[in-house]
Amino acid sequence: MSETRAGIIAFVGGFSVMSLELTAVRLLAPYFGDSAFVWTNVIGVMLAALAMGAWLGGRLADASMTGKRLSILFVVSGLLTACVPLLAQALGPFLLPSDLLLEDAMPALVRGSLAATLILFAPPVALIGCVTPLLVTGLSRSGMTVGRASGLIAATSTLGSLAGTFATTHLLVPELGSRITVWISAGLLLGCGLLARRSVANAIALLIPVTLACIPWSQGRSVDGSELLAEVESSYQLLRVYRSGEEDLRRTTLKINEGLDSFHSIAIEGTPFTGGAYYDYHALVPFLVGDGKRPVPLRVASLGCAAGTFSRLYAAVHPDCILDGVEIDPAVVALGEILDALGAILTP
Repeated sequence: MSETRAGIIAFVGGFSVMSLELTAVRLLAPYFGDSAFVWTNVIGVMLAALAMGAWLGGRLADASMTGKRLSILFVVSGLLTACVPLLAQALGPFLLPSDLLLEDAMPALVRGSLAATLILFAPPVALIGCVTPLLVTGLSRSGMTVGRASGLIAATSTLGSLAGTFATTHLLVPELGSRITVWISAGLLLGCGLLARRSVANAIALLIPVTLACIPWSQGRSVDGSELLAEVESSYQLLRVYRSGEEDLRRTTLKINEGLDSFHSIAIEGTPFTGGAYYDYHALVPFLVGDGKRPVPLRVASLGCAAGTFSRLYAAVHPDCILDGVEIDPAVVALGEILDALGAILTP
C-alpha cells in the first residue's frame, strides 16, 4: 500500500468518526434531548467502540490480505452508517414509552440515549477503529518502518478528525442537515472501501450516486400523527415545527432539541392564547405592577421570542405595548416568519 493512499484512508476515517460523533446528538435530540447525559453517552460509546475496534484490528492485522480486509471494513461501515438516519426515526420512539410523563423522563432519556447510541453508532465506529492497525501493518510490509508508519497514520487521522469537527459544526449540519451529513460520511467510507483496493477515481465516482440516492430521504417524517411543517438545523440547535389536532382546534408546536410532550412554544389556531399554558400568564405580569394598574406606556423586553408566541400574545392583551424581543439564534426568528407565511398560525 502506498503512503499517499494510506494517508487518505486514515484522514477519511478520522473525519468520519468525529462527524458521526457530533451529528449523533443532533439525530437523537428530537427524542432524548441534548443534555450533558446524552453527550456523555455518545462520547463514551464512541470511545469504547474505537477501543474495541483497535483491539480487533490488531488481531486482523496479523493475517495477510490487508487491502481486502480494509475494503470490507470500510464498505460494511459505510453501509451501516447509511442506515443510521433511517433507523433513528424508528428507534427513538420505540425506546421511549408513549405514556411517559415529562417529569419522570430523565432515567428513560439517559438509558434510551445510551441504547440508541450503542445500536446505531457503535458498530460502524468499531469497524473504523479497526483500520489503524491494518494501515500500519500494510505500510510496514511495503518497506516503511513501524515508527514512521504509525506516526503517519496517527497524524493524518488526527488531521481528519480536526477537519471533521469544524466542517460538521460550522458547515455540513447547518447547511445540509444531520441526515445528509451522516450520508456524506457513509459515502466517504464506501469510497475508502474502493480506494483500499482500487483507484482514487473509482472511489470518488461512488460518492455521486450515494449522495443523490440520499436526497429524497433528507426531510423529516411525521411523529405520533403530527404533521411536520418545517425543520431547520442551525449552528446552535435542531428546530422542528409540528401541527396536530382537528380542523377546529389546530395546535402548532415548536420543538427545539426536545422529545416526549415537551415543546418550546405553542400556538392554537384562531386565538393568540395558548390554551392555559404558562405562556398566557406572562400577559398578566403588567397588571401586577403598581396596584393592578399596568404601566403606561407599556414596554416589554423578551429574552427569547418563542418564534413569535409572546409578541402575538402581548399584541392581543396589550395592543399599545412596545415589545422588544431578543433571540440568540436567527433561525428561530426566520422560522416564525416562515410559519406566518404558511398560514400555520392564524390570529383573529
